[in-house]
Amino acid sequence: MGTVHARSLEPLPASGPDFGALGEEAEFVEVEPEAKQEILENKDVVVQHVHFDGLGRTKDDIIMCEIKDVFKAKNLIEVMRKSHEAREKLLRLGIFRQVDVLIDTCQGRAEKVTFQFSYGTKETSYGLSFFKPQPGNFERNFSVNVYKVTGQFPWSSLRETDRGVSAEYSFPTWKTSHTVKWEGVWRELGCLSRVASFAVRKESGHSLKSSLSHSMVIDSRNSSILPRRGALLKVNQAPGTVPNDQEAASGTQKRSVAFLKIQSSSLWYWLP
Repeated sequence: MGTVHARSLEPLPASGPDFGALGEEAEFVEVEPEAKQEILENKDVVVQHVHFDGLGRTKDDIIMCEIKDVFKAKNLIEVMRKSHEAREKLLRLGIFRQVDVLIDTCQGRAEKVTFQFSYGTKETSYGLSFFKPQPGNFERNFSVNVYKVTGQFPWSSLRETDRGVSAEYSFPTWKTSHTVKWEGVWRELGCLSRVASFAVRKESGHSLKSSLSHSMVIDSRNSSILPRRGALLKVNQAPGTVPNDQEAASGTQKRSVAFLKIQSSSLWYWLP
């Protein structure tokens, strides 16, 4: 199920597919039939083996002590979390320059699965994202993200928990790049103490929010990291509604006012 790659301080030999040369084991590689795609959301996941690539003088026993919790994972979320914890433990040893985790859950068409976990005193978040490009056109891609964010605000006695899912579709058109994004959030607000203000108590509870946005980017920079010339223009559009309460003789009537929010930002670079 999972593969953990750990790179040592010594460079790898100049052989393999990255250098255009086939190794000795290439003759014994058998082509396996393409497995049927399965949805692992409601199924148990078991880590069968962990493979290390790039180990030199480091012994296996010290590595196994740091990754033994990965084999105890029972679902995909636990595999992601325990793999991240194992990576942090390996880096803490101080004998590796870089440790990368690779989980073989995709079909070999440049798909990418990313797990992010962040823990803090006032905010904790984790998310799982899946990225899939279109074969032959990498700029045209699709991604799905599932996340959960829990934050505490002691100064206002507020606790907020957001559980959301988002989907993005990016595609190029002429010299522009477009991204259409939909996001749905299940928000839960609560009070941290009994001295919370009335405004916080009024907004407490569960709510569902859905948003649709579109962004257009025109980028003519010679480099996205250290540009010396070119320009960057980004325009965001997000339609939405604003509730409008009007009291009538028979009671309160809730109406919504539609609006279109447009934000634009531009950067210009020119160095002689």
